[in-house]
Amino acid sequence: MTVREVAPIGNVFNAYDWTISSTYGWDEIGREVEAAREAYPEAFVVTSSYTTAAQLGFAIHNPDVVAISSRPDQFDFWCDPEEHRGRDAIIVADPYYPIDHAA
Repeated sequence: MTVREVAPIGNVFNAYDWTISSTYGWDEIGREVEAAREAYPEAFVVTSSYTTAAQLGFAIHNPDVVAISSRPDQFDFWCDPEEHRGRDAIIVADPYYPIDHAA
């Protein structure tokens, strides 16, 4: 017997869990980000949360995806802001960590 993923089980019972549901949909998001990277090849990819940066980087096989947010995280050590100064960015945000979270 093969078990297939259908939906986060908590969501079936109205027990919404953002952490679980945030693991879905990265193929679609990755395709959109890759299309944006083709349109803007000099831009770097950034998200508004370390969680989404890790998930997006994994989905598009790109270790250079970074997170910028007001919360301290490991990307503060991994990412040198000077490398990105003056460059365009493709920013991925979500309702829980909206774009102003990256401000």
